[in-house]
Amino acid sequence: MFAAYVPSPQCYRACPAGGGAGDLTTFLIVAGSVVGAVLVGWMVKVELDHRLRTRGVPGTAVITALEGRRVVPGTPDMKVTVTLLVTAPDGEELETWTTAQLPILDMPRAGWRVPVRYSARDRYRVALTGPAVPPEEESAGAQSPGDGPGNASTTPPASPSHPMER
Repeated sequence: MFAAYVPSPQCYRACPAGGGAGDLTTFLIVAGSVVGAVLVGWMVKVELDHRLRTRGVPGTAVITALEGRRVVPGTPDMKVTVTLLVTAPDGEELETWTTAQLPILDMPRAGWRVPVRYSARDRYRVALTGPAVPPEEESAGAQSPGDGPGNASTTPPASPSHPMER
C-alpha cells in the first residue's frame, strides 16, 4: 500500500540532514560569520575609543567611586569601574561612569581629579586621558583638623628645655 522512499547515496552526502560533508561546511560558514562579526564589532569599538581619546571634548572630572576591581593578568593593572563627576568647559556638571585599566600601585581614590575627554554628541561617553591627582588640600600640605582657626592644638609648643630637643 504505502511505498517507502529510500534516498539515493548521493543525497546523504549532499543533504545536511543526512550527516554528510554538508554539515561541516554549514558549521564552518556559521562559525566564521560569528567570529567575523565579533572581530568587526571589536575593531569598531577600538576605533571609537581612539577617536574619543584624541578628538573628544576635554574636561576634568572628580572620581566619586571605584568599583569592581579585577586584576588584569600579565600586567600590574586592575580593571575598575570609575564613577565620575565631569565638569565641562562651560561649567556644566554631569555624573557618569566608565571602565578603565589603572595601575595597582598608583590606584586613585574617591575625591581625586582626573583629565577626561567626552563625546560632543553623548556627554555620558567618557574616557580617562591622564593620571589622577589627589585634591589640592592633600598635595599642598593640608592642616590637621585641630590646627584650624578657633581650634586649640592638642600638641604643646616646643620648648628648649624639652629633653628630646637638647
